[in-house]
Amino acid sequence: MSEERNLIDMLGEMLKIHLEQQERAIELRDYKFALDAAAIVSVSGVDGCYNFVNENFVKISKYDVNELRGAYHSIIWSGYHPPEYFDELRVAMQNGATFRGNFVTKQKMDLCIGSIRPLFRF
Repeated sequence: MSEERNLIDMLGEMLKIHLEQQERAIELRDYKFALDAAAIVSVSGVDGCYNFVNENFVKISKYDVNELRGAYHSIIWSGYHPPEYFDELRVAMQNGATFRGNFVTKQKMDLCIGSIRPLFRF
């Protein structure tokens, strides 16, 4: 009887954990939706290679998502900034720091003010 009770308790805990994970997934989805609606978002590794770009990033860059994914940041550089500007960006990415600055895209020649932060798990 105690084995059955332990099994029931264990199943109850597993169900509780599963429900909490579902709630966190919904919460994360909602945050992502809000972020995507409000910001230009890209995710890259410390090597500067895009792993993810949101729809706003695609619109402003005028590149297709498949052209951007796997490409390096330099694909959108306009030549507006001197090379040293991007040296600062590269150093910040390698150090895991957030880089804040102005970006002028190659395709649209628009000024964007943004932040770039590396994610190390990619």
